[in-house]
Amino acid sequence: MEKYSKEFEDLVQLAAEKSEEFYKSNSKETSPNPYYIGKGNPNAKILVIGKELAIDPFDTETKHIFKQESVENPLQWKNIIESGQLLDFNPLFPYDNKYKKSGGSTWNQYQRLCNLISAEMHVNENNHFFHNFFITELNTIPSKNSPGISNIEIGPRLDFLKNNKFYQNFDVIIVAAGGYLHVHQIEDIFDVQEVDRSQSMRGNKFITFKGSNTNKLVISTRQLSTSVSAELMNKIANQINSWVQPE
Repeated sequence: MEKYSKEFEDLVQLAAEKSEEFYKSNSKETSPNPYYIGKGNPNAKILVIGKELAIDPFDTETKHIFKQESVENPLQWKNIIESGQLLDFNPLFPYDNKYKKSGGSTWNQYQRLCNLISAEMHVNENNHFFHNFFITELNTIPSKNSPGISNIEIGPRLDFLKNNKFYQNFDVIIVAAGGYLHVHQIEDIFDVQEVDRSQSMRGNKFITFKGSNTNKLVISTRQLSTSVSAELMNKIANQINSWVQPE
């Protein structure tokens, strides 16, 4: 059975307990899980933070996806840690060609980026991004269309990310969420300072941050969904690849 960090196991325990308490007074049919952890490899070196899960919670055809990806997420991880067994959904490697995936074009962009990242940043010889990235979201309320930052309450989620060491311990963090986070918020959450924004272009934000007390790189950019240019993807990958220090 795969071993995970104490920080991840602590996060899973907390999120599972909070989820159980939350669903005592909220419906599992219609209420997204505010303690959503994420998907992918918890032992990865790269954390990608997107906007929100691209799911319509009220679409009867995707009810099972909403339950699998949002409601049950902490329980799935708890099951894996405690027994090594999966429920009917695997957050380590979702879908695996068995189900219609919800990630759509965003997951295609994550794979493009994974293909450009140097071997030093991979923790698994399998080049699939789910083996080499951990993916989470800033907004825990799924939506097929971005509601915009003015229409969501993001404060509790920022506290969740800031106060759980698991999210802090990645070597590289890509905040692919457009205008959902401002510079001062990123600096506060991840204990980093902005170092460069000279490569930003209209519609293609590209701001880099580095930690003064940690060897951490944070990149803030647009949502990696449709119409992401090769230029932007190469900028992200080049920044990560040049940051990697030889052992």
